[in-house]
Amino acid sequence: MDGLTDTQRAAAISNLTANTQSNAAKIISQTNTQNAQIQANADQTNVLIANREVDANVADARAYEAIQMKA
Repeated sequence: MDGLTDTQRAAAISNLTANTQSNAAKIISQTNTQNAQIQANADQTNVLIANREVDANVADARAYEAIQMKA
């Protein structure tokens, strides 16, 4: 930036700052998108696990009921 006038230097610094902020915003947006995808996958997995637990509880209850009916 040597050899630039004060106005040119200020403009160059302003452009560098704007580019830096723009790049930071892009990276933050990409990170937020990736985090949302990861969270959605985790939520889906948790729902599947919860459904399996409910199915197992129902099966256990039916087995217990069948045993009680035979007694």
